[in-house]
Amino acid sequence: MKKIIFNAEINDELSKEKKALCKQLLLNQKIQKFLRTYKLSESFVYENTYLLNDYQKRISLCDDCAGLAYCKQEVNGYILSIQIQSNDVEKILVPCHYLQQLDSSIAHQNQLIFNHMSADQLQYRFSLIDIANETVENPSYARIATILKEYISKHDPKSFFICGKPGVGKTYLACCYINEVAKKGIKCGFVHVPTLIADLKTLMYDNAAFKKVIYNLRRVDVLILDDIGGESASTWSRDDILLPLLNDRMENRRKTLFTSNFNFDEIEEFYRLKSKAINDKIGANRLVERMKSLADEKVLKGNNRRVENSSN
Repeated sequence: MKKIIFNAEINDELSKEKKALCKQLLLNQKIQKFLRTYKLSESFVYENTYLLNDYQKRISLCDDCAGLAYCKQEVNGYILSIQIQSNDVEKILVPCHYLQQLDSSIAHQNQLIFNHMSADQLQYRFSLIDIANETVENPSYARIATILKEYISKHDPKSFFICGKPGVGKTYLACCYINEVAKKGIKCGFVHVPTLIADLKTLMYDNAAFKKVIYNLRRVDVLILDDIGGESASTWSRDDILLPLLNDRMENRRKTLFTSNFNFDEIEEFYRLKSKAINDKIGANRLVERMKSLADEKVLKGNNRRVENSSN
């Protein structure tokens, strides 16, 4: 009999706790919003007290959240939601609006057959550039940004060779361009040339993988060759990799955009490999002639933005 009384006392205490918790939940704005959203009565709170208490605690962690870097949830970027179907009540995790924005901003990467961009670079957009301010501060940057933005919708296969000193914003503009192209569902690629050459060296004994990379670079509708002339040049990289690639893209009229620290004259000198041999002179000339056929030179002037940003 004592055990029965003891259990009755515990059950009574738990019942009181549950009723008190129900009253608190019914006063909670998040729970009130939940009930209105799903057109539920207050009885739902009594029937699912502890589930709703867990729900309101976990979504409260998102109050005043400043972004994914500050997420307090157990699974970064996911919040608890309650799914109601017929008489079944189920807890599920759904992406928060910050994660949804991130997913939306990088969804285009499925169109990037070849990609050397970082996660940050995948989010670069022309819309983030203050053209009006750039027109005053750096007319060259504003002009080339506008040209590239307008070029996205054009069918002209001849593209641009953007050259200038390190840090003036060449790669940023190239990333903006290729991201916008990819968002249109166009198969494209962004290649950092020094990384490409280094990677291909490691694939020299894997013929299938090597051929796949070259095939993809030749076939994508739009290709950016970033920092060309920044690699460790050799007759192999010049004559066996870059020349056949550019020749194929030229013959098939596929858009190819370049960025480089060198202009056309300087990059031809670079690909002569500091050699006076006639073969190196001809090899350099053949390569640069393909570049000129594929792209018009655009000189980007301005200060080093990396230095300016690091000092702010």
